Amino acid sequence: MIVSLISQLELSNDFKEREEAVKLIKTFVRACPPDLTCAYSSSILTCLIKKLDGELATSTFVSAVLEVISEISKVNSEDIKPYLGDLFPLVLECIKDLSSRDKRMMAIKTLISIIENTGFVVKPYFYFPTILKTVTDLVQNE
Repeated sequence: MIVSLISQLELSNDFKEREEAVKLIKTFVRACPPDLTCAYSSSILTCLIKKLDGELATSTFVSAVLEVISEISKVNSEDIKPYLGDLFPLVLECIKDLSSRDKRMMAIKTLISIIENTGFVVKPYFYFPTILKTVTDLVQNE
């Protein structure tokens, strides 16, 4: 089933189908035992990062993708570590996007979840020096 959902997410041209596939993947990650989720987390992350990085998508779709990434970081923090270099810039870009409050809030929750579950606390400041300014600007604007 999860392979079918990943294929649907990668191959479908319909935004609604992609959004539904992401929501079902989120349900899979939340409901299944961690060892089953761990077996597919790398494939799921690869697909989701491509969808965040390469396309224009609705804010609902991006929020759903970020929520799945957050759930995977809770279930399998070791598999998410190799993707941090790709994920952090994408999440920070979502935080900076002022067009959708829901997307921004989900990006913040995802960032917090990744940091809490991977122990990647201090290094983001070295790799992404703008992260502190981005977060403080966001707090000041809220």
